[in-house]
Amino acid sequence: MTKIFEDRIFRCGESNYYSKDEILSVNKTHSDKILKAIADSGFNGIWLRLTLRDIVPTNLFQKFSCNSDKYLRELDKLCRRTEKFGLKVWAYCTEPLGMKASNPFWKSNPNLAGHKTQVYNEESEIALCSSTQAVQDYLYDGFSTLFKKVNLAGTILITSSEHISNCWA
Repeated sequence: MTKIFEDRIFRCGESNYYSKDEILSVNKTHSDKILKAIADSGFNGIWLRLTLRDIVPTNLFQKFSCNSDKYLRELDKLCRRTEKFGLKVWAYCTEPLGMKASNPFWKSNPNLAGHKTQVYNEESEIALCSSTQAVQDYLYDGFSTLFKKVNLAGTILITSSEHISNCWA
């Protein structure tokens, strides 16, 4: 008999989607008790929101990122812990994710700027131009490095959403 849904992925309600540092607290929010409950409910995966430039900054974002080793360590620790419960970890990404217009990155890399968007009363954000070789290299190198360093099951990649991502979104 063929399974209709082989991957049944759950989002832990204890984890903070909007926190920039969700990954740094992921081993607290995903306790063994919670992981067991997720597995006992018939799920075999969990998803976490990642920002590639924070986890694996590559050459493009290296001087703008300071916690990548901590992020990778916590993510790897979670992946190892989930295995005990028959769970896998999926990375949810909105890449290439734009940044606030005031981010120092734009002073150093104005040639990588895509469209500028303001949502409601929030500060304007600028999309990364995915047509440039530097951004394409960042995406390729970042995801390649991420999957070499951490045993993730896969990626849920949303390229057009409420987040400022690329010129086509």
